[in-house]
Amino acid sequence: MGPLFRRFLADRSGGSAIEHGLIVAMIACALIGTLQNMGVQLKANFGKIAAALK
Repeated sequence: MGPLFRRFLADRSGGSAIEHGLIVAMIACALIGTLQNMGVQLKANFGKIAAALK
């Protein structure tokens, strides 16, 4: 059982998958924040246009 456990601890094959997952998560957070900000700005702009048309 000892050699199997040591081989398991030395295995680093899943590390890059975790790193890629973290990068994708950070990009998703940045996109969500940007799109929310754009939505607020667009709503304000359309509100101004609607008020000007009345």
